[in-house]
Formats: sequence, C-alpha cells, structure tokens
Amino acid sequence: MPAEGVDLTPSHELLSTKEIVHLARLFVSQGVNKIRLTGGEPTRVMESIDQAIALGLRPLKINCVVVRGVNDQEVIDFIEMTPSGKIRIGREAFDLIQANLMKKGDVFTVSQIAGINAAKQTGYLIPLCHSLLLSHVSVDLKLEQDHSIEIIAKVECEGRTGVEMEALTAVSIAALTVFDMCKSVSKDMVIENIKLLEKTGGKSGTWKSKEIK
Repeated sequence: MPAEGVDLTPSHELLSTKEIVHLARLFVSQGVNKIRLTGGEPTRVMESIDQAIALGLRPLKINCVVVRGVNDQEVIDFIEMTPSGKIRIGREAFDLIQANLMKKGDVFTVSQIAGINAAKQTGYLIPLCHSLLLSHVSVDLKLEQDHSIEIIAKVECEGRTGVEMEALTAVSIAALTVFDMCKSVSKDMVIENIKLLEKTGGKSGTWKSKEIK
C-alpha cells in the first residue's frame, strides 16, 4: 500500500491481467520458478539483470516492478523459431554417412557447425535482415529410412523481432553442407521442404504448422 496521503494509481494505468500473465510466462519460460505480485517504485528491468549477471550471482533472484508507460518496454520477449528441411541423398551416400566413411569427414558434425554459423551470419547474407544477438542456436540431423536426412534447427533470441530468417538459414546452409560433402558420391541429391514448424513469443505470439497440431 502507498504511504499515507499518496493516491492509489488509477486502474487504467495498471497492467491488465492478460499483460501480467504474459509477463509471468516470459519469465517462467526462462527458468524462473517463483513470481510474487507486489508494488513499489519502477526499476530498470534489464539493467538490474545485467548487473547481477556481471557480479556472478548464482542463482539469481530478481525483484522487478513493471509500470505501464515507465519501464514496460524494457521487458523483452523471448522468441523461439523451429524450422525443418530435408535432403534426399540416395542409398550410397546414406550408407557412407551411416558408417561415417565419407571422404570429407563427419557429415553431421560439419553440417551442424555450418548451420549454426550461418544463423549467426544471416544479417550479412540477406540484405534486409538485421543482425541479431541470438541466445541459442541448435541444428539436428537425422537419417531417415527413405535415404534422406531430416534437418531441424532451433533458434532463440531475446527481443521483439522474429528469428525466422536465422532459423531457416541454419537449415538451408546445413543442407547445402551435406550436399557439398556428398557430391563426390552423388549429384542427384534434392533439398526440399524447408519450412517453419513452430514459433513462440514476439508480438504475434505462438504459431504452429498444421503438421504438428
């Protein structure tokens, strides 16, 4: 409660229930396991977190006050994108990869590294994409029974812009790397079905492909 003689904040200036729930979900998605609703003076949200991390505080306890029109824009959405793609490589290349006998080396490891590096360099590869500070990038490859490789990338960032292009670039470059490492065996490979599977966070909220609903 405010001190005696201090007026209560008008209702229209308070965060709505929907906004509070959204805010709580953002913190919970990043591992926060205790949230207490209270009041007080507004704090600089991200500045406080940065200072605590710089001091090496583990675990980190954060007390934040979010006030509409004062510091609510400092609360950053955590955005996650999951795209996929496939490259059909044929029986011979499939068997060599499975036995890790491809002349150029470990196809999966090299392609994973290429995809991760590509996601980080998307702003330089695509003219109208801004460079983003990504908090997580992973690329997974899996041999399928139809002599193809399924590629799934997961990209996360802390910000209000999407990372669709970074995630799709990771899948695309991983697939091209597979092609490069296997082209001595077969040039009849096909890269296909590069698409977004799932998106969470950001202004537009959660989106899922019909394939995984």
